[in-house]
Formats: sequence, structure tokens, C-alpha cells
Amino acid sequence: MLLWFRAAGAGRQYAPAALIDRRFPAPQLHVRWRLKAQQICLVLIFVMAALYGFAMAVLGPIPTAPAALAFVFVGLVFFWCRFDAADRGVSLPRWNRVLIVALALVGVPIYFFRTKPWPGAVWATAKALSVLVALPFVTGLTYAIVRAIAT
Repeated sequence: MLLWFRAAGAGRQYAPAALIDRRFPAPQLHVRWRLKAQQICLVLIFVMAALYGFAMAVLGPIPTAPAALAFVFVGLVFFWCRFDAADRGVSLPRWNRVLIVALALVGVPIYFFRTKPWPGAVWATAKALSVLVALPFVTGLTYAIVRAIAT
């Protein structure tokens, strides 16, 4: 499987030089839509919430799961911010990175307000809070569906 990446600032895609075989040209695949890295992180956050609901329904309460999920969640939020900053061409200072990891509820809105005009930052913060509010509902819905199927 060839991994493609987008060159910074360019609209063309390149494969790593070691993967290019000049004797056999690569077929041109046209994909209707592509997920950006930050969208993949967002999908993984929702998948993580759904898997937690599934695990609770099948295995029962898991005492160490919330702590483990917190680490995964903070990691995905951190990488979402890094990918978003790289996609928009802004820098993510070290103190903001530390704040995102230490206290995401404060660090992410600070990142938005530092890198966007305030109406856009308010809207982005509202969307981030709606994702945060939706996660327990995804977990509960998955739990209810699995329990209903199991009984």
C-alpha cells in the first residue's frame, strides 16, 4: 500500500521517493473526498467513545478504563490541534501545547482565540464543546444498543 502525502503549500501529491518504481507508473486513483488528519482524529474520538460503550456493555464496569480513555482522548485532541495548526499555517507554541495536554478544556479555546478572529474562535469553541457534550451520548447509545441486542 502506497502512502501519499501532500507537499506543504502545494496542491500536488507526492509519494516518498523510495516507494516510486519508475518502470511501472502508479495508477491514478480519483477519490471523491479525502479526510484531513484533524477529521480523522475527530472520527477516532467518536470511535473511542463508542468502543467504551461497547466494552461496558459486554464486560461490565472497567475501573481503569476512564483513566486510559482520558490519555487517549487528550492525545487525540492534542494531535487534532497540531494538524489543524499545520493545515492553517499557524504555529502552536510550546506553552499552548502543554496547556492542551494538561487542561484541554482551557487549552483548546485559548488555541482558537489565539489563532482565529474572535467570531470564528467563539464558533470553533462552541463546536468543540458540542463534541465534548456528544461523547457521553455516543457512549450511552452504544451501551444501550449492545445491551438491547444481547438480551
